[in-house]
Amino acid sequence: SKYRYERMKWKVYKGTEFYNFTEDDLSFDVEAGVVNLAGVFVFERINNLGYGELNDRASMLIGVIEEMYPVLAKNYDWNNGITAQNPFLNFYMQEQKYLKKDVQDE
Repeated sequence: SKYRYERMKWKVYKGTEFYNFTEDDLSFDVEAGVVNLAGVFVFERINNLGYGELNDRASMLIGVIEEMYPVLAKNYDWNNGITAQNPFLNFYMQEQKYLKKDVQDE
């Protein structure tokens, strides 16, 4: 399934501001039954203008998930919802399978 960031509500001292991102490509895919990496949403506000960006930070997100949710990291495949053909994610998955095989062989 395809999801996207379209708008954001930002509380400021004078009330609430709304930012519209419908013209920006801030979309990501989500697959059932896998750990989905949807990137890191970065918001910057300059002179009352808001800018949104979706960054592919697979290595950082994997590290956080491995530390906080080790069962998920060990038992599920991964999906990079921003860049489907991410070479890092494929490399990581191959290394994990190789390491798991070595541990089982001992």
